[in-house]
Amino acid sequence: MKLNYLFTERAWLVPDVFRPTAQEAGIATLEAVLQGFDLSGSLGAPFKQALGSEGAGRSMDTLEQAAGKLGLNAKQIMMPANHILTEAVDLLPAIVALRQFNGRTHFVVVWRWHGPFVQIMDPLRGRRWWPKQRFLNNVYIHTALVTASEWQTWATSSEFQQLLSHQLSKLDFSETEIVRLLKTTLDDGSWYSIAALDAAIRFVMAGVRTKALTPEQPVQALLEDLIKQAQSNNTTVWTTQAILQISKTIPLPYWSVLPQPQEATHSDTHDLNEEQEQHLLLRGAVLLHISGRQDIPPPVDETDRAAIDIDGVDGATHPDAISQEQAVQVDRQLWKILWTDGQVTPGLLAVAAAISAIGIVIEVLLFQGIMQLGQYLNIFGQRLNAMGILLIFFLFMAFLEISVSNTTQSLGRRLEARLRIAFLEKIPRLSSNYFYGRPVADLVNRAYSIQPTHNLPRVISEFLTQTFQALFTAAGILLLDPASAPAILIALGIIVVLMLIFGPIIGKISLRLRVSVNNLLRFPLGALAGAMPIRTHGAERAFRRVYETNLIRWIQAHQSYAKIFTLAQTLPAFVYTCFSVWVVFSYISHSGDTNNLLLLAYWARNLPELFIKMGTTAVIYPYQRAIAATLFDQIHAPEEADFHSEVHPDPETQDVQDAEQSTGDTPDETALPSAVSISMKEVKVEIEDHAILRDINLEIKAGEHLGIVGPSGAGKTTLVGLLLGFYRPAAGQVHVDGKPLSLEALKKLRRKIAWVDPGIQIWNRSLLENLEYGTTASDAVPLTTAIDQADLFAVLGQFPHGLKTPLGEAGGLVSGGEGQRVRLGRAMLRSQIQLVILDEPFRGLDRSKRHELLIRAREYWRDATLICITHDVGEIRAFERVLVVDQGQIIEDAAPEALANQPNSRYAALLKAEEATRQGLWSATNWRRLWLENGRLKERDK
Repeated sequence: MKLNYLFTERAWLVPDVFRPTAQEAGIATLEAVLQGFDLSGSLGAPFKQALGSEGAGRSMDTLEQAAGKLGLNAKQIMMPANHILTEAVDLLPAIVALRQFNGRTHFVVVWRWHGPFVQIMDPLRGRRWWPKQRFLNNVYIHTALVTASEWQTWATSSEFQQLLSHQLSKLDFSETEIVRLLKTTLDDGSWYSIAALDAAIRFVMAGVRTKALTPEQPVQALLEDLIKQAQSNNTTVWTTQAILQISKTIPLPYWSVLPQPQEATHSDTHDLNEEQEQHLLLRGAVLLHISGRQDIPPPVDETDRAAIDIDGVDGATHPDAISQEQAVQVDRQLWKILWTDGQVTPGLLAVAAAISAIGIVIEVLLFQGIMQLGQYLNIFGQRLNAMGILLIFFLFMAFLEISVSNTTQSLGRRLEARLRIAFLEKIPRLSSNYFYGRPVADLVNRAYSIQPTHNLPRVISEFLTQTFQALFTAAGILLLDPASAPAILIALGIIVVLMLIFGPIIGKISLRLRVSVNNLLRFPLGALAGAMPIRTHGAERAFRRVYETNLIRWIQAHQSYAKIFTLAQTLPAFVYTCFSVWVVFSYISHSGDTNNLLLLAYWARNLPELFIKMGTTAVIYPYQRAIAATLFDQIHAPEEADFHSEVHPDPETQDVQDAEQSTGDTPDETALPSAVSISMKEVKVEIEDHAILRDINLEIKAGEHLGIVGPSGAGKTTLVGLLLGFYRPAAGQVHVDGKPLSLEALKKLRRKIAWVDPGIQIWNRSLLENLEYGTTASDAVPLTTAIDQADLFAVLGQFPHGLKTPLGEAGGLVSGGEGQRVRLGRAMLRSQIQLVILDEPFRGLDRSKRHELLIRAREYWRDATLICITHDVGEIRAFERVLVVDQGQIIEDAAPEALANQPNSRYAALLKAEEATRQGLWSATNWRRLWLENGRLKERDK
């Protein structure tokens, strides 16, 4: 049984789980709780992806559902913050949101409270011991709208009455006085009386805690007086002025519930009438209370199977599901890589370490024998032979050391190379959602931190050599002085205990240090990339403040590492010095033989040194392991195949696929049509539990040209993102050519997609390389055709080196309009295109040029299915069909002219607004018009 779980199913110390970003804090808190209840060492990678990549790890609702599926009794509750750490009701452990210095929130685990301190696990900083009040001051206070009857039902429950009784008892109220006060409050029958009592108690307790109220003052009388004054402010019409009036008695921050101002109620869509129930604003902390493990796994209903699959748990509802996800074990993975070429080399390395240790012990014996060599070897030839044997022995030891060094270096190079290859091969296979919210500096640092891992075989070899040497030295001491066995056993026990104590601590501090370094590294990049905006908006002080905060965290982590590392060396040094003194004095006291005293003293002094070296070498391993852990976190992250594995085709299309697979009839890509048809049925897309798209029903015929318009944030880009594989439907089906858009279908479709978007990357390479990026010579159209259609000849004339001109990082050496034409040319260079997606394709170009290039693009891809997203509403009138998207829904779908002729249509309103802006705003006479052409600025007539 693990010591941390002694006498309880919940660990005494909450496990440390670090994450570099607040986005992953939800994953880390749930993982820590699972480890704390001894359910699993890690969450499965697909489940991490389902929680973290789309930001669902920041949702308390998702964490509650996931905890239930993984075998925990979890319940989300809202409670006044001061009740979280009370003895009356046990609400721990719990996942709670804390406020950060920048106003944002992230999740932490509140595990236990011990006297005045509370034990929490902050994924950004690790395990912490905070004073209770510091924790309560940082809890994020949420405000929710509830009815008066709902709150009164909860406030009159035995649980809440128990909380009030406990707080009154801490104010030295007697049991009789508590019963009387609660009975008087409940007899009033209104929500306000209970709220006033709760606020008064909280107000008085704050005064006692801050010593504003002394023990000599009559606290009981003050509390009852506050309640009477608050009762006098009760009213049936709660205006803003009435709410401010009650704050004169008890300040508003001490009220956990306040009435909703009547003015706010009137502003609602429903008129306030006499029968409408009073609404209250409930303020408190939202926490996910974990009461323990589930005794019986919850049943899985077949109707809920799809939802479970979407969460990445594959229908699992029991803790065993976690182990089925092949949780990453860093140690096992490292040994697996080291043994990739077979177990012979590592085995020989262990044997060589043992032989080397024996040789070092023999060296000591030989040095002692050399001093007595002249007494036993009188003939010169005998002495010469002895010296030759010694020379051969020392040459053999040197050869063994060189061989071990070369072998460890070879293993280290292969380990580093395999990690680099795995890391680099993994990046293009990751879903794009993996990179959302993750700092670029963190990913870059992971790639550059691989280099120290090549020292791991050397560290292991040194530790084995030191271990064998310590064993043989201890054996030699026992041969010389058997009475020293207790001292050796005690010393050995001490080193084992110290390694078990300091090893995990140093490993976690090392990981925390690496997280702090990663957080620091992103600032220089951000400062360089955003220097002009920072200066323009005067954000230098804010930037420095954030950097200073992260710098302080790094300093604290580094100081913690230095302190623990020094302590891990100092304690063994002190203990082993005492050991060597003990052994020598013990030998002198009971043995009169002094022939071996010098050898015993040397071994007695050397054995502690070996133990110290072993401890130092063992301490290095957690640092290496921390580096490997961050690498394996990405190497074992779910690939795009896992991201799209939840696609569930309709039974009809599944029957067709099964028939094709059984007969071996798979469509030939060369026989595919020139355009694709698209079908979406009841599609819903959610990000962070927020519905971006919902109730999407769409049919697009093959070869149809479709325009999509709508306000910013309506969901237009998300809609086409389904076809690009950037998003997955939380519900519904997406079909292309009558078949579900599975991963294999998506891979084939991407090869036939031309996509133009302002967010498409322009590389710091030549114009030619940017145009040819993603296109092979065998499937490319003539270069001159693409350049001509994208109107790039005029751009080429301005470039000093023509097609060889570099475009700069992210196209920084070209204008926005020129960059869009480069992106258009790249798309036009691809052949056999079946689907064209144009998302604001001509941003940065003037109106006439946008019109011209759109006509060219439609003509160029006239046989393909084309979807165009634009804010130029008038340009869509030339399309056969237009979709109007608003608030995540398709609200209009018809021919543009038909919608334009309907006065009440949304499309007609957008047309009128666009025309009014162009004719009214831009045609106004109070504008001064400047014309910039060929680097010269001219003023034009109005």
